[in-house]
Amino acid sequence: AGADRGPLAGHVAHGGDELDPAQAQVLQPEAGEQARRGRSHAAAGGVGAHPIAEVGDAIFAVYGAPVPHPDHAERAAATALAMQAALVDINAEHGRRGLPAFEMGIGLHTGEAVVGNFGGDSRIQYTALGDSMNTAARMESGNKAFGSVVMATGDFASRTSLDWWRPMGKVVLS
Repeated sequence: AGADRGPLAGHVAHGGDELDPAQAQVLQPEAGEQARRGRSHAAAGGVGAHPIAEVGDAIFAVYGAPVPHPDHAERAAATALAMQAALVDINAEHGRRGLPAFEMGIGLHTGEAVVGNFGGDSRIQYTALGDSMNTAARMESGNKAFGSVVMATGDFASRTSLDWWRPMGKVVLS
């Protein structure tokens, strides 16, 4: 399964300590709306994504489960590209309104995961578990150190036909 974790699907930051209370009041619901729009894009964008969790301002989606797609990495990369384009439009609108820009981080990895309904008597949730999910999450958080928006593992990048990947160096995952 491929994983996409980012703000609109992912990490939406807006310099919270720089905001005055009026701006924070405007941006807080907008951040949630942008996350929902990102989730809707992933689900309805025809890319075969299955959004499985929202954690804070993050959206976690898998590609290739529950229905396998041999091109799951292409689909996840297409979503990441569409999310970046949407963020440009959102930030242009923020600029016109004198509001700070949103930032986003997207982590992409491919690998095996245990996917299905997990839980107990009081709560059941469809989710994906495993090292590949953790690796995608670490790629997302690695964007901060590199000043990037999308970070993918070499394995993920090698499964796409896209030529816009560039080596960022080695990242030690802990």
